[in-house]
Amino acid sequence: MQIIAGLALATVANGASVAQLRGFSKAKLINLHKQNIHANNATQTEFSFIDAFAAKAQRDGVPEHIYESVVYTLANGGVRTHDDDGKVWDNCPPGKCDVPVTLAEIWGYGCWCNFPALGRGSGPILDEFDHACNFLSRCNRCTAMDGEQAEPSYVCDAAAEAFNVNVRWDIANMGLTGDCQVSNDNDCDKHLCSCQMTFISRLLEFLWAGATVNPLNYHGNADWNGNRCKGGEMPEVTTVPTVDPELLTTAASEVDTVHTPFTMDQGHDTHFVCCGFYPDRFSYNTDTWGCCQSDELRNAYRHATQQCCESGDVVDMGETC
Repeated sequence: MQIIAGLALATVANGASVAQLRGFSKAKLINLHKQNIHANNATQTEFSFIDAFAAKAQRDGVPEHIYESVVYTLANGGVRTHDDDGKVWDNCPPGKCDVPVTLAEIWGYGCWCNFPALGRGSGPILDEFDHACNFLSRCNRCTAMDGEQAEPSYVCDAAAEAFNVNVRWDIANMGLTGDCQVSNDNDCDKHLCSCQMTFISRLLEFLWAGATVNPLNYHGNADWNGNRCKGGEMPEVTTVPTVDPELLTTAASEVDTVHTPFTMDQGHDTHFVCCGFYPDRFSYNTDTWGCCQSDELRNAYRHATQQCCESGDVVDMGETC
């Protein structure tokens, strides 16, 4: 009865006026948003995202920009649409819907947010959301490669595999966890779960820090140029980060950057090597990168400027290991 009542309340709130929704507490509003997602035919990744979203809101509170975005999402029946050119939200006031509070709002976005085709993407990282999707794509590529190279080999397909995720706040580590190791009984599911949970955790950090979408990065935008993701010319006006660069796990460099403050990807669709330990295991372009391995270390390094030591450490070319 409690579940049914909860869904009924979510239905009432979904499509209610902005004024009515502001009458709810922030905690109730987030819960309604979560119930609304679970009542729809969403994907496993969407369910995990909204569960983690609610857990972080309960733990860290709800910033005003998140609150406003949830209000207008519910006020519009859980659906937000672009105008004909895909440049602005046509059913939200300016500045009220540029914070994505569902994964669907970054589908078909940038060079790497190619949901539901997880693992696809190439080219520069256009902003914070593209950065998170780049991480997930390159991590998922490695789950597939590791399956192929295992003895015996197995198929690990991020788009088809159903793994278990138990999203909760881990007090010991002060962060979100999916209990990936204990909730799954094979390496494929454990690896996919860890990739997904770290992707979601990073995405939520960007959201809470105030990251906003750039309408020009939507594939449906009339001014979107997919060439920029395939080595083509970048636009003159590029995205500027809206959060502290320290939140980005891969620092930008002159070698990597092409008219954007974010790094170029080094894990193309075909010729790549995987390096690191899950959940920080990524694909890297073998033309540029190698993996320096020891029993305890897996560090990526650039062929042109770095060298691999027997210890697994990486130093600049010419330095002593």
